[in-house]
Amino acid sequence: MIEFKRVWSDVYMIELQVTTHSVDVKSRVYLYTSEAKVSELSKELSEWFPRSETDVKEIVFGELGKGGRFGIGFLRIRMKLKNWNGHIQCDIEMSSNEQKYEEYYMHSKNVLITDIASINHFGQELENLTNRDGEIATIEPIKKVNKELPI
Repeated sequence: MIEFKRVWSDVYMIELQVTTHSVDVKSRVYLYTSEAKVSELSKELSEWFPRSETDVKEIVFGELGKGGRFGIGFLRIRMKLKNWNGHIQCDIEMSSNEQKYEEYYMHSKNVLITDIASINHFGQELENLTNRDGEIATIEPIKKVNKELPI
């Protein structure tokens, strides 16, 4: 699962807490962005529909290794068509970029398999993050119905 939560805001920026977890790993970073960027991303993901295996959508916040002394996080989610059943593979890379306190530094990579409808729904939920603090948007993984389902 990937969860975006709006933690705090002022007239210039919003702080997002992004959490991803699988069976083995849970990672969390804090990002700073603008309502305009979140709104633009919301529109793009609400309408995204991959037409081939080379149709890739990438979300990037921050710059890897450039968090400064406050540890402003980095996030990259690369989405691509996994198969023609409409399954989407999300390759997630995140870093706390913490340079002030090395013991708090975190860098993780994770993979989430979901579907196009979940990505489009996530895009719609992102628009709520422009409204008020505490709002949440999530991408849920596909639940395997039976062992023959290729994911």
